[in-house]
Amino acid sequence: MIDLQILGPLTVTGSDGESLLLRPRQRALLTMFLLRPRKPWARDALAPVLWAGRPPVRPQDATKQAVSRLRRTLGRGGIPRATITSAGGGYLADPPAGALDLDRYQAALSLARQAHASGDAARAVLLLQQALDSWTDPGWEFRDAPDLPAVQGLIAALDEERRAAEDQLVDMQLAQGGHARLLPSLQARSRKVPGDEGACARLMRALLADGREVEAAGAFHRTAQALSDELGVRPGPALRDLLSTALRDL
Repeated sequence: MIDLQILGPLTVTGSDGESLLLRPRQRALLTMFLLRPRKPWARDALAPVLWAGRPPVRPQDATKQAVSRLRRTLGRGGIPRATITSAGGGYLADPPAGALDLDRYQAALSLARQAHASGDAARAVLLLQQALDSWTDPGWEFRDAPDLPAVQGLIAALDEERRAAEDQLVDMQLAQGGHARLLPSLQARSRKVPGDEGACARLMRALLADGREVEAAGAFHRTAQALSDELGVRPGPALRDLLSTALRDL
């Protein structure tokens, strides 16, 4: 089964189940295409990826040849030639249905949002977890992506979307009484980013649900200190309300 993965180390699996070996520039080019499936990149945008500031005498012909070589490499794995196609004066990726992990992630995320909007919290949690499981190795994704503003902007948007999905999943799991299971990861996140009010709020909610008011108050004061040291500001009303709850229940 054809499988194209970019939400982790770039992996291209052909129809025979074998991984394809790509040259570094091919990996960069394919990552660029797959980050924005079904939307074209102009030929000029591909030049820095292929030629690193040293364009050949006939850059458009050379770009066409480079894309053709990528197509041939993919074709050796049984991946349809139309996966990389010309459009709008440039090129785009049009992966087979279900083959790209980014497509699967965004489809599951969309279904999760629909389930949440309709009040089906249990289904929304399952779909959010399914979506986030598409990120096979967070921290290693997009290592082959070109260091270009347009590309890095796409990556930043995906990272932000993933963090928002992670936070929403935790919020929903807390609402369903999953505080005990979540506490270790929430504590680790709060230690990693002590000035993150959202991370602190989720940790405090879990600690309060577990009857650990003193620790919840301690989490508040650590974040308050980090905010003061880093930004010169005080915690917002949401955290202050959680502190009041912790102190009231002591």
